[in-house]
Amino acid sequence: MTFLGLRFDEKFSFSNQIDYIKQTTSKRLNILKILSNKKWDINKKTLINIYKSLILSILDYSSLIWDCITKERRNKLQIIQNNCQRVILKKPFLFIRIETLHKEANLETIEARFSRLNSTFFSLAVTNYN
Repeated sequence: MTFLGLRFDEKFSFSNQIDYIKQTTSKRLNILKILSNKKWDINKKTLINIYKSLILSILDYSSLIWDCITKERRNKLQIIQNNCQRVILKKPFLFIRIETLHKEANLETIEARFSRLNSTFFSLAVTNYN
């Protein structure tokens, strides 16, 4: 069942949502791979902005379910971001520390980002009088 763009299953494990995110972002990652090719000559900052528009927006939309999913499923979302950072920074898929990728790309980990987004959302929800 889909409600407001979130895919629910009978056990509320959100495995359908994670699978949907993986499918959607993998197609968009291919676009990012093409744009990061040397022929396009697009700089790192522009590629990060494209990543934020095409892929991170999809991850952010599901941020409210972060506390409801298992660590294994959370890692799948982090792997998506790691792959994108490797493409943007033109780094090999082996022998590069994740912390190095985040520092060089100046991006938060998915866990830190979702925690920040959720705390901001809930603090605004509490102060809203509607």
